[in-house]
Amino acid sequence: VEITVEYNGKICSNTAQVNITQNYPPFPTPAQINVNGPFCHGKTYNFNVLNANPLFKYNWFLNGVLVYTGNPGIITVSAPDDDLCIQSTNVCKEDTTICYTLDVLDNPTQPAISGQDSVCQGGDLQFCVLNPQPNSTYTWILPPLASIINQTATCVTVRFGNSAGSKAVCAINTNKCGSAQVCKTVYVYPNPNLSPIQGPPLVCRDDYSVYSVPKDPAAIDYVWTFNGGDIINGQGTNVIDVLWTTPLDTGTICVYAIGTCKNSKVIC
Repeated sequence: VEITVEYNGKICSNTAQVNITQNYPPFPTPAQINVNGPFCHGKTYNFNVLNANPLFKYNWFLNGVLVYTGNPGIITVSAPDDDLCIQSTNVCKEDTTICYTLDVLDNPTQPAISGQDSVCQGGDLQFCVLNPQPNSTYTWILPPLASIINQTATCVTVRFGNSAGSKAVCAINTNKCGSAQVCKTVYVYPNPNLSPIQGPPLVCRDDYSVYSVPKDPAAIDYVWTFNGGDIINGQGTNVIDVLWTTPLDTGTICVYAIGTCKNSKVIC
């Protein structure tokens, strides 16, 4: 560089050397991130740039919208998939962009269970999941004394034991994002089981007598038979009044109970 100065008609000049070095920032490189899931709907994740350079700024675009600037990128994902793009820039406003597709799983939903609401002791019922989700597995929780006798991916056939009353059959939907459970109430009808008949064992002709069995909550009706005379009152209940009219050395009284599913054994 030559510098010339003119003053009062005199000209002076001198030369000097200046070294200029080019020091441009490096061109941005594509940001590398780990996209191995699982990623779950509605969850927020921190994505670290694996090859981060402090000279670069990172802009994060989710489905075309700028959602974050910095490293790591803090991103909330949505099912079924998201397009995640990362723009790397330098101070010279040079940039490069790389995009990734995120496969996002739905969170497990509560199963809707089909199947009847009642069954007889020892009976079988089939239950199925009406709203199966992809990438889910279904397991079942049964009441005591019940067992699975057949099963597919979304259905089971259950054999109920001799335990009567209200029972719960539960289905659990499980995937990589968690689990969800729902239960269905099933009423197991009991079978009637009568105790011995109570009443006088010795009678005379023309006597009135009362015979009974303890009331069974599983019985909806009682059927009595009597070959020693007439049933005066109580047919259909657990207590009858009889009149001994037949001149027999012995007479027989028998009864059985009618149940919702099965009848009891006949007792005499």
